[in-house]
Parts: sequence; C-alpha cells; structure tokens
Amino acid sequence: MGDLAGEGLTLPAGGVNRVVRIGAPPSPDGPQEFEQSYVDIAPLAGTAPYWIRVVQVDQSMAWSSPVYVTRG
Repeated sequence: MGDLAGEGLTLPAGGVNRVVRIGAPPSPDGPQEFEQSYVDIAPLAGTAPYWIRVVQVDQSMAWSSPVYVTRG
C-alpha cells in the first residue's frame, strides 16, 4: 500500500501506450480549472494530430477531437 501513496503505481499492460495505473482517487474538492502548455521536443515534419485526454474525479475519461499541426 505504501507504493500507492503520492503518484501511485503505473504498470505496463502490453502494447504501445497501454498501462494500468493504481492509486488513490483524486480529491473531489480539487481545482475546477487547469492550464497547460506543451512543446513537442521531437516534432515530425508534415501534419501530426494531437489529442487531450481528461480524467475526471469519478475516473470517467474524455478525449478531445484531434488538433492537427502542420510543420514545414
């Protein structure tokens, strides 16, 4: 149980980007707003899609539609 404190535990689940995350649920009285910026440190030339995934307090998930970025 001590491994679950803080960030929790992330285990590989086979396949690309497939993991199992185990930990305490987020606090229901946590922040209502969030702001983030992202810089792709290894961008590919051409057009690439990016998505945003949100995990809610009740562990429901939502994904944005892709945002396409074109680089020369």
